[in-house]
Amino acid sequence: MNTDIQSVIDSPKDSAYIIISKNLENYSIPDGSITFEKDNFLIDDSRNLVKTSIQSFNNEIKRIFVKTKQINMYAQNAILKLFEDVPENTFLYLSVPTKEILLNTLVSRCTVVDDEMKYVNKSGDEIIDFIKLNSANKLEYIEKIYQTSKELGHRDNIRNFLDGLEIYLHQTIENKAGQENNNEGFFNAIYQSRTMLNKSIMNKNILSQIAFVC
Repeated sequence: MNTDIQSVIDSPKDSAYIIISKNLENYSIPDGSITFEKDNFLIDDSRNLVKTSIQSFNNEIKRIFVKTKQINMYAQNAILKLFEDVPENTFLYLSVPTKEILLNTLVSRCTVVDDEMKYVNKSGDEIIDFIKLNSANKLEYIEKIYQTSKELGHRDNIRNFLDGLEIYLHQTIENKAGQENNNEGFFNAIYQSRTMLNKSIMNKNILSQIAFVC
C-alpha cells in the first residue's frame, strides 16, 4: 500500500489523488508529466484539464498534476466526473496546501495523501469495520483514538478517522441515490468534532457522539 507522496507519484495504485502539500517541488515529478500550475484554479482551467486528460498519448501512461493554492467551487464541480471516471492509463494528482478548500464530493472520489504522513485509503476497509461495531465497541474504539492523540501530542489520527467516516458517508449516499437516508446526525457529529479540532480543542464527549449516530 502506498503511504507517502513520492510513492504514489512513482507507483500509483489508484487513478486519482489529492496531495496535501505546500511544497510539491520537494518531490520528484516524472519526466513527461503534464502540469497545470496556477495560484487560483478556475472553471476554464478545469475545462482545459478535462480536455487534456482525454487526449490520446499513444496509449502511454499519463501523469497529470494540478498545483494550486485555491480552486473555486465551480472549477471543482467541473472536474468531479473526471476524478470519478479517470481515462485509461491516466493518473491525476491535485496538489493543494490544505484539504479545507476542497468540496467533500471531490475528496470522496480520491485517495488523499498528506505531507505530514496522513494517509486516507478511499477503500475505507477500517471504517467499514468500525461501522459494523455495536455502540459500546465504537465508544471503545474512539477512546483509543483519543488516548493515542494525547500520547502523540497531535490530532492527525482523529482527522484521518473523521475524513474516512465522511468519505464513507458520501459514498453510501451516492450508492443509495433516490432512497431516503437519515444521515444528518452523522454529518453533524463529524462537523462538530472537526470544528473543535480546528480550534485546537480535543473534546472526547463530542467525538463520542459518532458512536451513537453511525
